[in-house]
Amino acid sequence: MTTHIMTDIETLGTRPGAVILSAAFVRFSDEAAMSINFSIPEQQALGLEIDPNTQAWWTELNGQSAPTRDRTTLHQPVVRMGSRWR
Repeated sequence: MTTHIMTDIETLGTRPGAVILSAAFVRFSDEAAMSINFSIPEQQALGLEIDPNTQAWWTELNGQSAPTRDRTTLHQPVVRMGSRWR
């Protein structure tokens, strides 16, 4: 049986190498959903970048500064949750 999943990724840039803020997934069959927040400082330490124009866009969109606070990386919960989607 085929499983269809919608994915949404939020970043702080439009080019490869941009910091990823979060990723969300929704399974169409039952609308089960999960999201992952990624650590901005950890990504910057790996050389990923924040584009000033994208950061300004977030500010305009939200009426506040772009989400640049530290985010928790949720690797293990995602692995466990993802295994239930099979």
